[in-house]
Amino acid sequence: LSLTLIVMAGLLVLSLLRLGDIRLGFDPRGLVTASVSTPAGTAPKADMMDVAAGLPADQVALATVAPFGATAIRSIFVPGSTFEPEPFEGARYSYVSPNFFTVMGTRLLEGRSLSTADTAGSDPVVVINETMKRNYWGASLPPGACIVIEGCARVIGVVEDIRDTPGASAPMRYYLPLAQAGTPASVLVVRTEPAAVPAVTAHVRKAVPPGERLLF
Repeated sequence: LSLTLIVMAGLLVLSLLRLGDIRLGFDPRGLVTASVSTPAGTAPKADMMDVAAGLPADQVALATVAPFGATAIRSIFVPGSTFEPEPFEGARYSYVSPNFFTVMGTRLLEGRSLSTADTAGSDPVVVINETMKRNYWGASLPPGACIVIEGCARVIGVVEDIRDTPGASAPMRYYLPLAQAGTPASVLVVRTEPAAVPAVTAHVRKAVPPGERLLF
């Protein structure tokens, strides 16, 4: 088991300030992500809910896949669309907590975000990024737009693209309610003041079970 901490600060922030209006689809200032990776078939020992305990609740979000860099792709079907992605370029997905976009600083462009009402027992819903909307539906979403995964998840909102690096093309992404994942979150996203980043990383390190390997 390894815990990877990615601190979006320092040189990255300075480079973004120099780039002016170029956005990555999130606010990197004071953003810390911690992701737990385990060998296939191995359950993680670190519970991210426990790791998050003690951090300000409104500054912490959870996800099953890191918001940038990491890739999780599975086959989907979009009724009424003729778009076919290239091999290995399908839409990336993650299950996220309702406050994920707020903590990331990712803008909602249309519709609504995920909410606490999107539970394991409610209808499946999904939020997509602007690249996915453009590829599958063009300029506007048709009424009843959905993505068939296991059932038909209704598209309820569109968020701006998240890019790994400035100027890079954005991959298609879609986001599902964490409550409907059926698996625990493996990613912690924390928003704090830049000066408090060392304290946040120290808290995460302390909360991880003894003996776990940490990569920074």
